[in-house]
Amino acid sequence: MKHLTKLSPAEVLLISKNKEVKLKELLKVTFIDLLMKQVLETFEVEREITSRDGIWIFTYVKEGPNFHKYNFAKHEEIFVTPFLKGKNSEFLFRNFVKMAYQNARTEALYKNSIYDSILIKKAFKRNIFQKIFGKATISDSGAEYRKEIKHEIETLEKELPELAVSNPNKAYTIVYSILGCVALIETFDMGMLKNVDKSLLSEFYNNHAFIGVAGCVGMDDGYDFTHISSDFDSSCGGFSGCGDAGCSSGCSGCGGCGGCGGCG
Repeated sequence: MKHLTKLSPAEVLLISKNKEVKLKELLKVTFIDLLMKQVLETFEVEREITSRDGIWIFTYVKEGPNFHKYNFAKHEEIFVTPFLKGKNSEFLFRNFVKMAYQNARTEALYKNSIYDSILIKKAFKRNIFQKIFGKATISDSGAEYRKEIKHEIETLEKELPELAVSNPNKAYTIVYSILGCVALIETFDMGMLKNVDKSLLSEFYNNHAFIGVAGCVGMDDGYDFTHISSDFDSSCGGFSGCGDAGCSSGCSGCGGCGGCGGCG
C-alpha cells in the first residue's frame, strides 16, 4: 500500500473525488480515523429518562489515550477545539458532530485545509480563485495518485474480506497499517476480525505508537463503523448551526438530554 498507509482518509477522498466529495464525508472519515488512532474515544451511558420511556443509551465522545501526544493535521483540528476551548471533557455525540460542523465553517474552507496538506499539495493545481472558493484542478501527479489509490482500494475490497476468513492475523495487520482508510473499503467491516491471535495484538500495540492497548476495542468488541457512520449522519442531518452559547450549559446545550457535556 503506497498511499493508504501514508495519507489520511480525507486526503485520499479529496484526491479520489475532488469537487464531488462532500463536507459530511470528509468529516466522517476524519472522525473515524481519530478513533482508530485512539486520539478520540466514544462510550455509552445508560440513562432512565422517565418511567414510561425507560432506559435510553447515549453515546459520548472523550479524549483518547493518544490525544495529548498526537500531532493534529490542520483538517483534524476542528475535532480538538471543543476539548481545548470548553470546560467539558466529554460531549454528547450528536452535539460533538454539530460542533465539528460549526468549526469547519464551510465546505470550501474545510477543503482548503486539506488541499494545503504537504502530503497532497502537488496532486492539485490551484489559482487564486480556486483557493478562495475551495476548489482545485487535479494535476498530472494527482491523476497518477488517483489511479494508484483506486487500485489499492479495489485490491483491498477484494482481498480483505477473504483474508478475514482465511488469515485474520494478516487482515488485522493490513487494517492497522491503513487505520481510518479502512472506512473507505466498502466490502469490509471490523466485525469480520474476531479470530485474531491475541499474541499478535500485544505485539502490534507494542510496535505502534498511536495505538495503545485500549485499541483492542477494535477487535474484541467488533468496532462498528456502520454504527458510527449512521450516528454521524443522523447527528448532522438538517444541521443549521449550533451557537457557542448553546453548548456551554449542562442539560440545556444543543438539544437533547446531556447538552454538550452531559447531565451531571
